[in-house]
Amino acid sequence: SKAASSQTEDGAVDETEESPPATDDPSVTLSATQTVLPGREREFETYLRGVTAAAATFPGHLGSQILRPGRGSREYRVVFRF
Repeated sequence: SKAASSQTEDGAVDETEESPPATDDPSVTLSATQTVLPGREREFETYLRGVTAAAATFPGHLGSQILRPGRGSREYRVVFRF
């Protein structure tokens, strides 16, 4: 949002917040990361299946994506779109 200011007739400054312009795409994206402890990957994958299945039941759900760790990393990222 942008701040706008103007001066009133009595010299006071009137500051207002302008809302961002409306768009045709009111979607929201949420990204969450989690570092998984060694040996807990299978348990975490089960958790991810449950979380993404639960997200799919909410109105407006557009999809979920799981980004698994690359070589040398333990960090998972889950992206939800509503």
